[in-house]
Amino acid sequence: MRVTEILSTEEYWLDPRFRNKKPDMHYNWGAASGDNIYQLIAPGRWRQLNSYHSHDNGSPREDHIKRDTRVQRILVSEDFIYFGGEGPPVPDRFCIKGEEMVVHEYRHYRKITQESAIAAFVGWLRSLDVAGFQGKPWDWVKRRA
Repeated sequence: MRVTEILSTEEYWLDPRFRNKKPDMHYNWGAASGDNIYQLIAPGRWRQLNSYHSHDNGSPREDHIKRDTRVQRILVSEDFIYFGGEGPPVPDRFCIKGEEMVVHEYRHYRKITQESAIAAFVGWLRSLDVAGFQGKPWDWVKRRA
């Protein structure tokens, strides 16, 4: 994704554009998967909606609240490709181990600063001639198997 906007967690919660990102655990799997789950209730205090980040009984996960609200930055993009668990194989040249590795085998992020690595990866993505949602999340795909 190419970041097109940065919001605070509170702005994300309040912004009507992201109302549909609040999970609905009673509708369907997709509606239950929203990530707009943190409401500021007092300075430094957050309410976590019942979501897949909560305990199975719907009670808040304090460890997730602490981790997810530590940095007040939600990255928004209108320029992205989401493959989920159904994406194309990534060429080996982007998976090499080392300082400027673009693709990782784990979740989270890593800042890539080498312009040539970024340009090569973006070029490969653009060559696929797709945009937006292309596949279901890996755990949805896994549930079908």
